[in-house]
Amino acid sequence: MGSNPAGRARIRCGHEAADELGGLDIAVANAGIVAIAPLLEMAEPDWDRLFAVNVKGVWLTAAAAARRMIQQARGGRLILASSRAGKTPSKLHPTGAYATTKHAVVGLTRALAFELAKHQITVNAYCPGIVDTDMLQSIDRAVAERQGQPPGTLTRESVAQVPLGRIEQPEDVANFVAWLASPEAAYMTGQAVNIEGGTEVH
Repeated sequence: MGSNPAGRARIRCGHEAADELGGLDIAVANAGIVAIAPLLEMAEPDWDRLFAVNVKGVWLTAAAAARRMIQQARGGRLILASSRAGKTPSKLHPTGAYATTKHAVVGLTRALAFELAKHQITVNAYCPGIVDTDMLQSIDRAVAERQGQPPGTLTRESVAQVPLGRIEQPEDVANFVAWLASPEAAYMTGQAVNIEGGTEVH
């Protein structure tokens, strides 16, 4: 964490929690934010904040957890939040900077998987699509305002592209993350898996 006192305090609290609960075997780096603007209009502070949360935050979480797992010498699971946008940016809304951060998480997942395999620590990313969350609602409102559309237009158009015909629910994502944390996923590492109802089927 360098010279960041708050960051060091969070890590210390994390270690104390791990000690109390018997160690750290699974860590999910799930924080993420979004900004609505074409890449050529993106303000530099917004770009920096996106990368600070979506990339640096994921790296710091994964690194702190991996160090603890290595110390314990019993393997572990790192599960990182990417996005379908980390593979294919959206045609419906200008979130190129967000997509770029999620591409970075896919790369981080693969690099960490190689580095940590010798410690029996698996590293995988999950890539949701259009999920019914507060973030989607904020994107919908921002795009509606930018493009002069009625609220809800983006959500309807996005769901119309999903072959399964419905919006993704948080439970759809949580169920897959739980599988990645389970014994059944013990031989899977370095993967960034879509959970998006078939929109990336070619």
